[in-house]
Amino acid sequence: MTPQDDSQGGSIQDSVAKLLDGELSDEEFAALAQRLREDPDSRQEYFDCISLETHLEHVYAPPLRRGGQDHHRGSAVIRKQAKWALGIAAVAAVVAAAVMGVIQVRNADPGAVDFQLCGNSKWAVEGGADTRGTRLLPGATLRLEQGVAELSLPHQVRAVVEAPAAIAMVNDRTLRLEHGRGFFEVGSVEGRGFTVVTSEQRIVDLGTAFGVDAGQSGVKLHVFEGRVRVDDAKGVEGEVIEANRSVLLDGPRVEREIEPPSSGFLRSLPPKVEVVFEDDFESGLAPLKDYAVLIEPLAIRDLEGNRYPGISDNSSWNFSTGLSHAVTLPVKNPGFEEDGDERSRGASVAGWQTGGATRGWGVSRRFGSLVPTEGEFSGKLIRNASFVQELDEVITAGTTYELTVDVGLAEAGAVLGLFGSDRGFEEPLAEVSLAGRDWLRNQTVTYTATEADATGQKLGIVLKRQSGRLVAFDRVRLGASGSTSGGDLPDGFGSLPVESPDEEDEGASLRLLQLHPAHHAKSATPGGHLTMAFDRPIQLGSGRIFLRNITDWSTAEIAVGGPRTVVDGRFLTIVPPTSLADGERAMGRIGGWDGDAWVGVFNPAAEGNGYRHEDLGDEADAAGVLDSMAGPIMATFGESRAGASIRRELGPISPDSRYTVSVAIGVRDESAAHFDGYTIRLRSGEHVVAELSEDAPPGPPNSVTPVGFSWGSADLPADVSPGDPLIIEIAPNQASGEQPGYLDFDQVRVTALGE
Repeated sequence: MTPQDDSQGGSIQDSVAKLLDGELSDEEFAALAQRLREDPDSRQEYFDCISLETHLEHVYAPPLRRGGQDHHRGSAVIRKQAKWALGIAAVAAVVAAAVMGVIQVRNADPGAVDFQLCGNSKWAVEGGADTRGTRLLPGATLRLEQGVAELSLPHQVRAVVEAPAAIAMVNDRTLRLEHGRGFFEVGSVEGRGFTVVTSEQRIVDLGTAFGVDAGQSGVKLHVFEGRVRVDDAKGVEGEVIEANRSVLLDGPRVEREIEPPSSGFLRSLPPKVEVVFEDDFESGLAPLKDYAVLIEPLAIRDLEGNRYPGISDNSSWNFSTGLSHAVTLPVKNPGFEEDGDERSRGASVAGWQTGGATRGWGVSRRFGSLVPTEGEFSGKLIRNASFVQELDEVITAGTTYELTVDVGLAEAGAVLGLFGSDRGFEEPLAEVSLAGRDWLRNQTVTYTATEADATGQKLGIVLKRQSGRLVAFDRVRLGASGSTSGGDLPDGFGSLPVESPDEEDEGASLRLLQLHPAHHAKSATPGGHLTMAFDRPIQLGSGRIFLRNITDWSTAEIAVGGPRTVVDGRFLTIVPPTSLADGERAMGRIGGWDGDAWVGVFNPAAEGNGYRHEDLGDEADAAGVLDSMAGPIMATFGESRAGASIRRELGPISPDSRYTVSVAIGVRDESAAHFDGYTIRLRSGEHVVAELSEDAPPGPPNSVTPVGFSWGSADLPADVSPGDPLIIEIAPNQASGEQPGYLDFDQVRVTALGE
């Protein structure tokens, strides 16, 4: 290992040792992954470490059955006793799958099930002797997040299961399919009687090959060969289903006949699953923040090795993000600054009219003992007064408006409202009441216009004191969100003239042509990424990019070569991690998605992992845990009109491919807003090629549950052909009726397999 290699992350043995102990940073992981991709010697050393780890696992494993925590502690002690001299290592499943292709897991434990996974699968095993997933014993559950698994049971019984799925081993003749899609085949007389257990029935083999699809819409049974018997959950024998029949089950009985599956069932393990698209909503600039970007000088080079000198200070590339709404509407005196003069009560504030009593309103430098949240002045109300402002904004049907205000309360109550000019401020279209003591920042009221409201009337704002001694207001902002576009690069970005360097200029530093967001930009798009355009094609070197949030002085460190840095010719795209405080929402758009819905991202975390926050309307004692989530940030629909959706183009349809769509759906506490149901579909143009639609929550309160479906491109509508664009679309169903509800979701993933 050369000193240069050591500077990029140390030896392979040290890196994977730190990974096993949970001490490998994101930067070090990215460096390790890059070395495995680019260096055959590093890959060979990695394979040696894998082999050695496997042998030592068996040599040092105690003979007694081990629980998850005991096992991990024991393994750590063993590795330390070996002092790492033998190079014990294993890398994360995603890297191993990318390098090794098909993963095969074998064991010699009595009663254990052997299984294989196709390359690039994401999976975990719960229960049994080994919580890391190297054994599937009776009582253990294989949870498949991405990819395909093949299980081999005694007597030539096979099961091929497609993600998203969870399948548990009851015994060597019985599997429990909690949810998902599986093909089952019995290849011997001795294997007859093999049983698949679902939530409401037992499907017993009588010499057959069959498929089971267990989802929100019930259990679908497809018998391809032979026959099966459907018993009830207690084992009471039921109806026999013959081959070439597809049925929807209601407990042990047949509810109705259904069409055979258009995409079929996988009957063997493919070599690898390809990820077409995934989004966990953990990326994108946060709204209303000030940022600065710093770049180390070795991070970016041209193809000849000439480096970009980097950015070493906060003043060379800085910008601010605006509201997350598609449009920000002008409001007079948003911070109540008024020509530098302190005003007493009863003084006027330009741009605002009074409502109710005229006494006791104006601006002042202080509100009680509190300094205004922005600038020197705040708007102050006592008695029964109101601030009223009618905007030059005609109300448009389908548009969502959100008023955001800082509200100061001295043991008082206040009201924020939006009104239409037809009826005036005394009959608001939407309002919210607030009470307390101290400043309440970023208080909001939201209103989605209907056709009945779109009469040509104009939109207005009303801020009023409801009770108590006095109230004050500051930072009044109003945003409007209608249709949004996923792309945020300006037209012609990076198209500035590029001059070919003269021969004597060879070796010159890279020249930066354009930045997005631009240097000193004041309203960069929230949810967006950062892009740099250079004068020639580039490659990534070794180093880091720092995204500094000057608003709260937090810094995100991004290692070049990892998933957050993408090179395309002359362009470098930097994908920043999203940073939202617990309970914070950024509504109006989701970066990268097109839509005509009131959407955004939010952080429901309470103490780091609870799906609970007062802004969600959950009870204080009803905390859920996001164990299945990649992180706390989720996407959400809120108060969307009927028919609204978000969508994203995935690329051209590949011929003879099977696409699998998976989305994690969140269910809040039962006391929160109504669950709006969900529709997830694949489209090409105006044609819907496949969809999943449900009104009922997929899981219990305070839970996040994956749902999904598969579709084969061999089954195309008459006007759709391979090569046509494929689009994913997500929409709330408004199942709760006229009252606005919610739809929270995360971990959108589309994968493809060649058929």
